[in-house]
Amino acid sequence: MRYALRYKLRRDGILKTAERVVLVEGSLIGALKVGARIDNLLGKKKANGFAENKAGYEDISVKYNKQVTADDFVVLHVENSPLFDVSYLEAKIKKCLDEDISVGLVLDTKAKSLDQIYHDFDFIEAIMTKYKIDFPIYLNIEGIVNNKKLNQPMKEAIIDSFLNKAEESQMYVGIYGSDTTLTLCNEYVYNLNDYDCFLVQDKEDIEYPGTYHVVKDSDGDITSSTNLAEIIEDNNLNKANNFVLSSPVLINDKDEVLTYAIKSGLSVDELKKYNKGLTDSKDILFIPNIFNRELKNSYSNSRENNTDEIARGIDISNFQSTIDWREVSENMDFVIVEVARGSGYLSSAKTQIKETLNHSLSLGIYFLIDKEMDAKTYETRINTYLDKLDGELSDEIKNHTYNAQDIPVFLDFEAYTEANDYYALMDVFRKSCISHGYKKVGIYGNKSTLSGVVKQVNKYLQENTSYEDIEDWGFYVWEAGGKFYSAREKTHQDDITLDKLKPEENNSRYSDRTYLYTPDILQATNVCTDTGAYNSLNHCDVSFLYDLDLFGENNKQDEDNILRDIDLGTERIINLDKYPNLPTYQILCNLDYLLTGVYTGFMIKVVGRLLIIKLKDEVLKLKR
Repeated sequence: MRYALRYKLRRDGILKTAERVVLVEGSLIGALKVGARIDNLLGKKKANGFAENKAGYEDISVKYNKQVTADDFVVLHVENSPLFDVSYLEAKIKKCLDEDISVGLVLDTKAKSLDQIYHDFDFIEAIMTKYKIDFPIYLNIEGIVNNKKLNQPMKEAIIDSFLNKAEESQMYVGIYGSDTTLTLCNEYVYNLNDYDCFLVQDKEDIEYPGTYHVVKDSDGDITSSTNLAEIIEDNNLNKANNFVLSSPVLINDKDEVLTYAIKSGLSVDELKKYNKGLTDSKDILFIPNIFNRELKNSYSNSRENNTDEIARGIDISNFQSTIDWREVSENMDFVIVEVARGSGYLSSAKTQIKETLNHSLSLGIYFLIDKEMDAKTYETRINTYLDKLDGELSDEIKNHTYNAQDIPVFLDFEAYTEANDYYALMDVFRKSCISHGYKKVGIYGNKSTLSGVVKQVNKYLQENTSYEDIEDWGFYVWEAGGKFYSAREKTHQDDITLDKLKPEENNSRYSDRTYLYTPDILQATNVCTDTGAYNSLNHCDVSFLYDLDLFGENNKQDEDNILRDIDLGTERIINLDKYPNLPTYQILCNLDYLLTGVYTGFMIKVVGRLLIIKLKDEVLKLKR
């Protein structure tokens, strides 16, 4: 679902700002109660009754900061411009963090187009990724609303684009502007009623009818009626791990630019400007994710029924005698291919791996083990399988990136039996996989099988090693037996289609620490009929992925991981360390040191002269 992070606050009759009632509508992370009075929810007060974060400042001195305390808040103005000194901004943020002062940001945008406001938002995200910003992010609309060269739809689109992306990234976002501008915008440009505002008073009486927690009065004093930092903290907002970054895609044809421009709500020219030009037919094109959530998830396709945005995939073997790979790629995000069953290596594995990569699907592989197997025998067997797989794939997938370290590998336990030493089997499997370059190793089974395996292995780990459980040992868990899983897969009685499948809540399955594990993949059903892969009854297993780091670099994931590489060599990613700026901070510091030195020298000279005069007076007294 799409979290509505708009904080709707309404007047109760004619109330003063400090007496406002907060109504939180929609579904919030942290779930504040609808209609709850904000004073009752927060309750952080100083001993003298003065609410924390009530007094605010629009700037802060890096060196002299006597008036601002930990009970106050600071809002810093930022601008995505080469003339803006990022080093000075960072020094101010660090000062606030060191002194436990809540800090927020106001974006003073000069955007006249969508590609420019998208770049502005990237700049905000770059700051928030590097530093903790625990007060709201405000969009200054003065330059947008009062720009005579922008028509009303363009003004609306610029404002809406910024606010939408901020909400998708789960930021507490608000609007900054004068009373006059806010009123004008709300009436003619953009409905601001859903947003909290930072209102700059330019009239004796405030006319803006909407919500404003923070007010700057005509004397320049800034106050907040609510501890917004606490709301942000309680609802887990402004967290970098929630940010929706721009999605990189590899384009092989310039005609593809039009498709991505339409999806992102930009013209082709705007998309090119956003990417600072396209110079090669195989360029990495960055898509500014604003309206289309599917563009933000490297696992998502354009299907309408994947509203929960959890990656969906299938596992296939020789039983899938018929596979329509085009249909699979439209329906699925990942494919896990069976390589071996018992003592038999599957010749179909290399073809299925190749087709998975051909259709830009994330890839995993798995090996089914015999029900009763000793570790020594299996060690020989798994190494043989892996050697054979390496040899066959070298020619089959030479045109694809195949990074073994990013491909999850699972050991499939068909059923639990006390005859097996599961620790020894898993240890052999893990070491063999790692020796062949596979670093992401896991186990597969149904709930009862995994229960027995995990119980046995965790007991061994706790008694003989420093590991506490399977997860600490480094194993992923793929669990079968979801809500639509059927014991009658050899009939048509429990057939199900994709539109009926929904991801289940992924909680730890056992309360006792000895049995604890959290599935990384849950197999929702084994009797789905419209995946694109079919056995004799048209059935296929469908699973949902809950650990987005499980699948690594392979086509889709390559593009997603590009975002995390700060030294990408493209100007599209904003790196604050390389951001061009004027050395204002250094100049002011040097000037400050110079003035301090001059002042100190002057004072030494004055004090010295006074001492000399005093000594002369004492000498004269003695002579008398």
